[in-house]
Amino acid sequence: MSLNQVDVVLIALVALSALTGYRQGFLAGIAGFIGFLGGAALAMTFVPGILNSFSVGPYKPVITILLVLVIAGLAQGVFSSLGARARAGMGSGSMRAADSLGGSVLSGISVLLVAWFLAVALVAGPPSALTQKVRDSFLLTELDSVMPAQGRTLFSALRNTFDENFFPQVFAGIATPELVPVAPPDGALAGSAVAQGARDSVVEVFGDAPRCKVTLTGSGFAFGKDTVMTNAHVVAGTDRVTVRLGGTDRERSATVVLFDPRTDVAVLKVDNLDAEVLEFVSKPGSRGDDAIVIGFPGGGEFTAGAARIRD
Repeated sequence: MSLNQVDVVLIALVALSALTGYRQGFLAGIAGFIGFLGGAALAMTFVPGILNSFSVGPYKPVITILLVLVIAGLAQGVFSSLGARARAGMGSGSMRAADSLGGSVLSGISVLLVAWFLAVALVAGPPSALTQKVRDSFLLTELDSVMPAQGRTLFSALRNTFDENFFPQVFAGIATPELVPVAPPDGALAGSAVAQGARDSVVEVFGDAPRCKVTLTGSGFAFGKDTVMTNAHVVAGTDRVTVRLGGTDRERSATVVLFDPRTDVAVLKVDNLDAEVLEFVSKPGSRGDDAIVIGFPGGGEFTAGAARIRD
């Protein structure tokens, strides 16, 4: 067993939290935990819908998270105070001692769960020195290996709530995946004529999902006359779908004619799209081949980025 800096910090946090939990007690701790979850669930129900009424642009995910945390924190405080009142009525006997011990255990476990959630979210982002230390953490890796399926399901649900585009992620956990090394992408490709020319074939997709109180956004491309391919999660649960060619043209109504959630593919029929059709190659790309990633990430402006096929 080899501990790194992340493990040391985590051990210190668990110890500090256990001490705080001992003084707070189990009843106050569990009541606060229930209040936090209830407040977060309530906030996640109506906050996204409220923000849709305002022009917050790319800051919507951050604002959503902050508002959810504030509301959850307030609910936690209210419920904790109720639990503290119940603890005060125990006196100073064995019941209070048991409540203190339970609070210590509960607080320690809570820190571990929060650390796991944050670690999984962190390693899913861009690689960095910190993400590597998280992957190398003995405690987090062991915790990840024993985490039940319910925990992973909950994380995926929370991620979908905060992800403005509901982009599906393969849940890989914390352990370092097997990555085949390839050369860095050729940055010049992003500004190439091929990338800019493809703009006339790429559309920005908008899906109104009133039952989920959210507007989904994504990217698609024309692969036939008035026919667009996009991701299924972009149009899932929508009542109305529109597309905008090149991200600058007027919006056109679209109809979903194929929806396959298993492969995350959807096909849209758009009247009078008048887009340049992209053709599929007969031979798939190979490891190390150049590639260009094109679309409207985060519902923003048209973006072209250089890439390279890894596998």
